[in-house]
Amino acid sequence: PPEARPNEPERVRLKLRAMPLSEAIAELEADSQPFLVYLDEDSGGIQIAIKRADGSMAVIEPVIP
Repeated sequence: PPEARPNEPERVRLKLRAMPLSEAIAELEADSQPFLVYLDEDSGGIQIAIKRADGSMAVIEPVIP
């Protein structure tokens, strides 16, 4: 990995897997991570499933204007 520069956040590269929303939610519920970035199986778009503080789930669907 490249050497970190002072005052810059670490960059992490992810290999995204295509999956349906139900699988993404199940994986997120089984893991201790607060979010999961994945490729939506239907649209092929990048989505982010998140666990909210109250335990509910939400999905962020990024839109490029």
